[in-house]
Amino acid sequence: FPVDEEHPTLCSDPYSFSKKINEETGQYYWEKDGISSIAIRIPWVRPCPPGQDRLKVQRDEVDTFFRIRNLWIWIDARDSARAFADALEKPYEGFHVLHVNDNVNTAGIPSRELAARFYPEVTQWKQPVEGMEALISCRKAKELLGWEPIFNTQLD
Repeated sequence: FPVDEEHPTLCSDPYSFSKKINEETGQYYWEKDGISSIAIRIPWVRPCPPGQDRLKVQRDEVDTFFRIRNLWIWIDARDSARAFADALEKPYEGFHVLHVNDNVNTAGIPSRELAARFYPEVTQWKQPVEGMEALISCRKAKELLGWEPIFNTQLD
């Protein structure tokens, strides 16, 4: 942890298989024809109107398995839209895979505690993770596009 774009991907269902094929296609067109593109990896997208407690929404609407499988992350629909717009409008060259998600986990408890409880086999960490910081890193999106989540990035 934190998971980043270099983390190995596993195909566990038709959706993940299609995402992997799309990423390989993007890499192919960059290598063959020099066509730049970005594959955006987004988690569960949920609009959260102002005044709504996003953590309560998460706990009420998403079952535990789904939250564990997605490492307790989500993205506000507006931040997701901004990431796609940035991928279309900002200058870059090459093919890139980018994670875009909120900066904090949805469980409401420290991320290291979550990792220790549900992924005890993970003993080495790529980078320090503080407090409820997300277990999936968006560093590459920040570096390449200047993208950062701006909606619901702080715990209420």
